Amino acid sequence: ILERIDINRADGRRWFREVLAVIGRRGGKGYIGALCGAYVFWHYLCLVDPQAAYSIDRDKRLAALVFAGKKAQALQNQWRDLVNVLIAAPCFQPYVSQSLGESLTLHSKVSLNRGSELASQGIKTSMDLASFEVLPKEATTMAGRGPASFLIYFDEMAHVVATGASR
Repeated sequence: ILERIDINRADGRRWFREVLAVIGRRGGKGYIGALCGAYVFWHYLCLVDPQAAYSIDRDKRLAALVFAGKKAQALQNQWRDLVNVLIAAPCFQPYVSQSLGESLTLHSKVSLNRGSELASQGIKTSMDLASFEVLPKEATTMAGRGPASFLIYFDEMAHVVATGASR
């Protein structure tokens, strides 16, 4: 692992592109995955204006998607672990926009002020103007289409039947 870390750093990478966490039952995979996700998330948050940094429309949310065989499984396990880490960490708390039953939205440093900018122009909106969203998804062919994803989890994919759309 240390050798792989050195290789990544030499190539300018801040984290592993993929992690296969082969850890036994009750080994803390979800929590470790959530800590890793928070680390990656923090990198994007520190960009101040991540949409501009990657030439993405400023109103397009960046998505962290958690896939599992069923959406309920994603929601109850890895998604909840990631959300719990993000909303409990003092460094993320100023950026939390909405924590709902099946989504979490967070602001970037730029989107924190977007509502007041619109208000100064006489525009009133109740829209959530956050830059990031964390969503649970079922592993289907269409579930990941559309969002500009910066973080993707595949939870318990060893148990997904290798046929049909989930494949």
